[in-house]
Amino acid sequence: MFFPDADTYKIVAKKKDYNKSKYTVNLKEGEEKEIEMVLEEK
Repeated sequence: MFFPDADTYKIVAKKKDYNKSKYTVNLKEGEEKEIEMVLEEK
């Protein structure tokens, strides 16, 4: 089982011909989060 370190993570998703999507996640010790990012066409 994976336990991430407590910290703030900045996640960026990008793809050619799509707008970049950014998301910031704050994790406490041992906490896990699942996120969903949607990229929109330019």
